[in-house]
Amino acid sequence: TQSVLVDRAKNRKRADQDLFQSRLAADDKRKRSRLVADASSGIRREGAVSSTFDGCREADELIHRERSFADQSLFIERYQGDCILAAARKRSEVFEAELLDAERRKTDLDLKNERDQCDIDAKRAATALTTRDEFLAIVSHDLRNPLGSITMAAQILMSSSALEVAGNEARELVEIINRNAAEALRLISDLMDMECIAVGKLGLNIESHDISQIVSHSISSIQHVAESKRVSLQSSCAENGINITCDRDRISQVISNLLGNAIKFTPSGGSIALCAVKKAGCIRLSVSDTGPGISEEMRTTIFRRFWQLGKQDRQGLGLGLYISKMIVEAHQGHLWVESTVGAGSVFQVELPC
Repeated sequence: TQSVLVDRAKNRKRADQDLFQSRLAADDKRKRSRLVADASSGIRREGAVSSTFDGCREADELIHRERSFADQSLFIERYQGDCILAAARKRSEVFEAELLDAERRKTDLDLKNERDQCDIDAKRAATALTTRDEFLAIVSHDLRNPLGSITMAAQILMSSSALEVAGNEARELVEIINRNAAEALRLISDLMDMECIAVGKLGLNIESHDISQIVSHSISSIQHVAESKRVSLQSSCAENGINITCDRDRISQVISNLLGNAIKFTPSGGSIALCAVKKAGCIRLSVSDTGPGISEEMRTTIFRRFWQLGKQDRQGLGLGLYISKMIVEAHQGHLWVESTVGAGSVFQVELPC
């Protein structure tokens, strides 16, 4: 609005200048016409006889009065026109001033509303951050510490000679305690990782590691789970001594998540294979299973947060694949799945060397 008013003021100024120049040109033309007429009248008077001199003088006086009357009429007409134009411009200026003032008030109100909304959003964000910090504090300390103590106590009991005297039933109960406490700790770790990813603080300790050692460690840590479900678990590396620059613990976490999912969905008597091969400029890890497979429309949704295969599937929080994908991408790598319904799935991970 303000720019429109500025342009309008410039146009008025230009119009005033054009009007002034037009009036000057008209006045100049009128003066020249009168000079020519006066010159012609003078010539006629010089050639006239004396008997007609009085008549010429009377004609000159008549012309003078007519010119004076015409000049006065022109002055009055111009003055009235200027007054009308000035009044119209005054009204226009008042209207424009009111319009500009209204526009400014509206702008100020919009700015105030926007600032108020920003303040509200900032307060909500601060509240959300406070809530998140409190949640992380509860999860990382108030829940993790007691579970850690339970796990430690269960492991001490399992290695105690007193448990041998108590018999197999007592040992099985202690193993249940230890297994479930460890699972709860894993879920807490998943929640902590999810929050770190959400705020962009997923830390990585990048060093050079032998990929065969990472694979061997991952297999040994989950072998007992596969055996308990009577699922065959095998691993292979194309060659030993293949180094990869990565966070060892995080990549082990990815492999463990993929193996854990494969064991969970592979029926008893099935098989799982973990393979690591070196490609051009990268290491490819693949976890294949003989499970039910994944439909094409589900192959992207399984990597979302809190994804579950079905309502009945409540084994975990559905964060394993999401966290694994984020870890792989933090290593500038790629994670995807190839699957055929009824014939199993193959999860592929590519990591730069």
